[in-house]
Amino acid sequence: MLTVPRPFLRAFRDLGRTCVVGRPRGPAPPVTVAHTGDAGVWAVHLDAVVLTGRVPGPAEPFDPIELPGGLFDAVAGPGDDPVTVAVAGRRAEVRWTDRGRDRVETVAVTPPGPKPAFPTDPKELSSVPIAFSTALHEAGRTTSREATRYALDRVQVRGGTGDVMASDGVTVYWHTGFSLPFADAVLVPAVALFGSAEWAKAATVGVGRTNDHLVVRAGPWTAFLRTAAGRFPDVAAVVPRTPTPTSLALDPADAGVLAAGVPTLPGHRDEKRPVTLDLAPGRPAVVRGRDEATGDTAEIVLPRSRVTNGPSRVAVDRAFLIRAIALGCSTIRVAGANQPVVACGDNLTWLAANLHPDAVVAAAAPVAALVAATSHPPPATEARSPMKLPEQNGPARDRTEPADPGDPLADAEALRSHLFEATQAAGRLVAVLKSKKKEQRALASVYSSLKSLNLGP
Repeated sequence: MLTVPRPFLRAFRDLGRTCVVGRPRGPAPPVTVAHTGDAGVWAVHLDAVVLTGRVPGPAEPFDPIELPGGLFDAVAGPGDDPVTVAVAGRRAEVRWTDRGRDRVETVAVTPPGPKPAFPTDPKELSSVPIAFSTALHEAGRTTSREATRYALDRVQVRGGTGDVMASDGVTVYWHTGFSLPFADAVLVPAVALFGSAEWAKAATVGVGRTNDHLVVRAGPWTAFLRTAAGRFPDVAAVVPRTPTPTSLALDPADAGVLAAGVPTLPGHRDEKRPVTLDLAPGRPAVVRGRDEATGDTAEIVLPRSRVTNGPSRVAVDRAFLIRAIALGCSTIRVAGANQPVVACGDNLTWLAANLHPDAVVAAAAPVAALVAATSHPPPATEARSPMKLPEQNGPARDRTEPADPGDPLADAEALRSHLFEATQAAGRLVAVLKSKKKEQRALASVYSSLKSLNLGP
């Protein structure tokens, strides 16, 4: 008999939902259960991912079996009481408690199908910081759902250089500096698993490589990400190589003010949500927005941040700045009107194609200086102009079917993971804003005075 804590089953079910690529088809996949000496091991095959979980504890040995996937919604309910699985021949008796009542269900079990119940473990698992999981998650968020001649729906992991990268044709995420136990570059599916709160509990993760999978382990959980052939753009070639770009060294306090104010600068209802970066040495950096319908213009002044080289004035999607701050980027570089804008952090590069020069807002008087705003604009749209991505050698992929719109349950789990991250980011932001409370009140008072003057354009 195998005894399984109910919190484990809930976590296994929820993590499994974050491993689905696109919309699931048919009933819930069966779950393979096996006994390996000192633990029970559970596995589920989900599209291009196999997720396994280990439950330590003694149990009578038994051959691997398959349980119906639909059983999990019943046994993984609230409560911390254990669930027992007793196998007898071709049947298994599952016992649990539901709202104080004992429940028993006998289900038919079958030997695992033609796929291996558990993929082969790698010969070596190297320990890497949890930042590797974060990089996989952020790269997955950057991928495209649209079919293209490039594998932009995949995340590329380069073992030799320790890079994790992704692009949707408009933005590029590139995190480097990881020590990985393989030399080649692999393309793996983009899944929400690595941004989940359960996965983030691990302090470090193990990474390995087999012939068919990139293997990532965190605590009792192991994800086998099936590798695929495909063409991936040369991301490094997209990064501007201008020797003296205009550079903004972003002060942490200014970053907090920017994160709070950028979403509600005028123009947030525009399709491309443009803001202008106005950078010049010798004066404070400015982020400016304008409402094309009303002509209202407002800006955020960054007095503590430092600008070198320039001047430069470019328009970008404000979502780029918001995410740059959330990623911890401390430097923003502008190489020219036709070059992507680059945000940099620790071993991290985040860049995006800038908008058409017509979207640039020049300084005008009067301009309201904003520190924060109270309205809540709609989320950033995806209607953006793609950048040209250099080609990289490799066989072309035949991609003719449109991308799946996604599974609502997986999207809900991804949303919960994003909210978990947002809560952490909000805590850091609150700490910054509290330290600058007096200054914010003074600036708010200035803004109120400007409004009372009723200055026209």
